[in-house]
Amino acid sequence: MNGLVLQGGGAKGAYHFGVWKALRELGEEIHAVTGTSIGALNGAMIVQGAYDELEELWCNIRPEMLFDVDSKVYKQLTELELKPDMFNAYFEYVKGFFIKKGFDITPLKELIDQMVDEKKIRESEVDFGFVAYNATDLEPYEQFVKDIPEGRLKEYLLASAHLPFFRMEKIEGKVFVDGAFHDNQPVKLMTTKPGITKIIIVDNKGVGLKQKADLKDYEVVRITASGDTGGTLDMSRERARENIAMGYYDTLRVYRHLMGKRYVIQPFEENEVIEYFMKLPREGIKALSKVLQKDPPANQRQVFEGILPEIARLLKVEEEGSYADLIVALAETAAEKLRIDPYRIYTIGEFLKLIKAGLEKDEKRISKENSRFIIKLLKQGNIVVGAVKDELVLEITAALLTEVD
Repeated sequence: MNGLVLQGGGAKGAYHFGVWKALRELGEEIHAVTGTSIGALNGAMIVQGAYDELEELWCNIRPEMLFDVDSKVYKQLTELELKPDMFNAYFEYVKGFFIKKGFDITPLKELIDQMVDEKKIRESEVDFGFVAYNATDLEPYEQFVKDIPEGRLKEYLLASAHLPFFRMEKIEGKVFVDGAFHDNQPVKLMTTKPGITKIIIVDNKGVGLKQKADLKDYEVVRITASGDTGGTLDMSRERARENIAMGYYDTLRVYRHLMGKRYVIQPFEENEVIEYFMKLPREGIKALSKVLQKDPPANQRQVFEGILPEIARLLKVEEEGSYADLIVALAETAAEKLRIDPYRIYTIGEFLKLIKAGLEKDEKRISKENSRFIIKLLKQGNIVVGAVKDELVLEITAALLTEVD
């Protein structure tokens, strides 16, 4: 039986829908869902099987669908990101000013009332649990739906997603806040569900505390956001749609064992890369040597023993990494710099052709002075970061792709 764990993170939760979309296409059945904050709200929809409704929500999300707040205040708060080392300060804030004031979340309450069907959730074959934090008694609230009082599910779901700057409300005389203050990734809660053998953990880069869980008896699948998922309150359609695409392709990468970290590349034989390096024309070798400020190698062996290891070190490819890993790391770095679309599945051939086309349009090149400075750092074993490294990677990629059709 499979358990799906959804992290909190506000607007980052659009990533969950992308993951769910891919899991459905892959035929991966879900038997239980646990979530925190937006993970709890998305989890409720997944348990209901409300795929179309959740897609409609995330593809058309707007701040006014959730909050009634001045646009200037909202803009300021979208630039404020929750951080673990600020949690104590947030609690003090909640106990003071924000108990009486804060975001009016009437629209969010109405949205939950409209979209969450408690009866369907209780009758679903997919079990459902979530985390909130009882700020009155200073203790976590971790429950599966069977242990939640009848008719109270929507209230507790709202409590799980109750951020510090929301207007405070009580449930049975007690104040609850976002479950991220206890466990933003409720894997431990999932381990209390009998019969679960595989746990699918979705990490959308949400910020919060995480409780340790013993997973030695489980098959664990980790799906982690490959890029920036934005701010907690960045409820723009553009951000939501990008996060959906990211979640979808990150899931396919994991399940289909595709290559790449930021991009998605179909597996290919390492022999193809070795053969390519072996056939690298003299013109390409000369260009590559010039970029790396080295004398041109006398033979192909020196390419493999001198030039390629230096490129691997620049890209931080692990020592046990293959030549296929090297070419993918190089191509991904160049592709990201050239702003090539990461949301599709590429063959290595078409990926390299796109990069070459992008390089031919890109007129930016590092100066000789920068190049010499970079190589000096490389020889000293220092780390090259930022735009300077990226420009050097573009130069290296251009040299290697001299003969790509």
